Amino acid sequence: MSHEWKDDPRLLSYLLDELSVEERGLIDAALAEGDEALAAELAGLEAFLPQLRGAVASRSVQGAELSEGARTAIHEAAAEAQASPGPRMGLAVKVLAAAAIVMIIVGVLRPRPWSTSDSAAPSALGYEIGGPVSEWRPTIEVAHTGKMIITKGSPASNEAALRALGYSGNDGPTSGANLRSIGYLGDHDVVIESVRPSIEDNPFVPTEEDRLSTFSIDVDTASYALARAKIEQGSFPQPDEVRAEEFINYFSYGDAPPAQGSAHPVAITADVGAAPWMPEHRLVRIGLAAERIEFEERAPANLVFLVDVSGSMSNSRKLPLVVKALALLTESLAPDDRIAIVVYARSEGLVLDSTPIAAREAILQALESLNAGGSTNGGAGIQLAYSVAREHFVEEGVNRVVLCTDGDFNVGMTSDEALEDLIATESAGGVDLTLLGFGGGRYRDGMMEKLSNRGNGNFAFIDSMQEAQKVLAREVAGTLVTVARDTKIQVEWNSDLVQSVRQIGYENRQLEHADFANDAIDAGEMGAGHVVTALFEVVPQPGALLAGGADLGEVRVRYKRPNSDASELMTTAIRDGGATFGEAPEALRFSAAAAAFAMVLRGSPYVGDTGLRDVRGWALEATGSDPGALRAGFIDLLQQAIKLKPR
Repeated sequence: MSHEWKDDPRLLSYLLDELSVEERGLIDAALAEGDEALAAELAGLEAFLPQLRGAVASRSVQGAELSEGARTAIHEAAAEAQASPGPRMGLAVKVLAAAAIVMIIVGVLRPRPWSTSDSAAPSALGYEIGGPVSEWRPTIEVAHTGKMIITKGSPASNEAALRALGYSGNDGPTSGANLRSIGYLGDHDVVIESVRPSIEDNPFVPTEEDRLSTFSIDVDTASYALARAKIEQGSFPQPDEVRAEEFINYFSYGDAPPAQGSAHPVAITADVGAAPWMPEHRLVRIGLAAERIEFEERAPANLVFLVDVSGSMSNSRKLPLVVKALALLTESLAPDDRIAIVVYARSEGLVLDSTPIAAREAILQALESLNAGGSTNGGAGIQLAYSVAREHFVEEGVNRVVLCTDGDFNVGMTSDEALEDLIATESAGGVDLTLLGFGGGRYRDGMMEKLSNRGNGNFAFIDSMQEAQKVLAREVAGTLVTVARDTKIQVEWNSDLVQSVRQIGYENRQLEHADFANDAIDAGEMGAGHVVTALFEVVPQPGALLAGGADLGEVRVRYKRPNSDASELMTTAIRDGGATFGEAPEALRFSAAAAAFAMVLRGSPYVGDTGLRDVRGWALEATGSDPGALRAGFIDLLQQAIKLKPR
């Protein structure tokens, strides 16, 4: 390895997914050219990532200094490396230094009043973290793109730039802006990307102003899995990464699917009880359960695995996990199902043409041959994948692209709008999209959700083989086979009993009321065996008697059968028997806990004084039947979150 790479601090930032596109491209290019020494250095550094991520997480939630636990973990890792022979010996000091630096430039950074009198706080590692601010003051130009361009001065470090702006850690009040990245343009200019929350909690809407609630269903679960991955690594998700409906819909609630011979492929359930965070309010749970399809009854599948093999996919949480997850999916397919494999990095390529599952060994060998390296040309890869899917299109069958990526599209067709239009066009032609997210760091969760929405598909985040088992084995029929397209829900509330109502989640799935009956309007899809749950918090009219089956309103559902352009309508009434939260059905109580967890993580004003311990208590009382131990995992996750943020 050249001197340039041996002493380059960017290697650690590369593994943490914190480099700029240009800097990461340099390392990607070297990896693509087969630089074995560079690969070995990266592999050695990667051994320290669990300790370093824990330190970063501790910094992000505890303030300027490393927590005692994070500091101890890093020191122990360094001591172990120093005591071991081989190339890892020389890495310990680098990692210790990087730990202090990363505490400053990684994580959620929030604003506080700027001051030149802050005193330095030397850490036990011997580095100053949160030291005094320099006299350098920037001139800030705020552009409509949401980026703050600092055009004057030359800060000595990222920390100096941030501190001069008045940003340091999580220990001060927020201004509504989350700083996501920082980088240099040339020798002097600095760019800080400021992203204001794009998802605002739905407000309460008085029924005297609007008696209707209209939205598209959502079966995605990625937000919950991503939050879980971050909490398990010692940090919290960004507020915009927390979508309450995906927390709620991660779990099944035992709603009965349509009876044999039913006129519809979907059944509706409606439950009512008190809202646990506001007992004087009512909580309405609407559940949809899709019909189940037995494995042998499923139509043949034509799948194209589209795999991101760019350099950003190199760590163990990304491409190696992709390969294992897709291998698992092949076990759930029939001998006459077909799979093709397309990759994209510096350029797109067909690794394996459409091959029947009967030749599974060839498919597994092709998956095992995948290696990461190169920049990301997601647009070109998607175009090739859809072309292969169309070439082998199965009439009346399952035609789907399965996209596996960390979401960091940075070369080629990079605009969200162009990708969305491409995917929507292909979906209209009968080729749907399943989007599987992997990894973290520069992971573009919002973009991935948009693409799956336009592709008549679903979106999951795979953080472990356990999650792969859930999505690609136990729920594979729902992941691959659509039974109801463009599914919309509209609730008409009884204004005599309901004063106002607020939907929990689904903020970016709201529809105009007129769109409910407009079959040209796109909406969400339900797969075989899928369940969809929506929650509404209802403020009763003063003096309203909500007992004995009071009629709160009517639920209307419109959907299209897979090969039809005309929607069909279903309806059911919402009856309130006056149940307290403790008396409410188990499904309502556990879904309330899932929703409350999301609201607490988002800092929602609507959850009141509810804390994580409250949420865990509600979940413990509603564990019930727990296939796959998902509810038990939820309770364990809450306990981990409590340790990160006692409340």
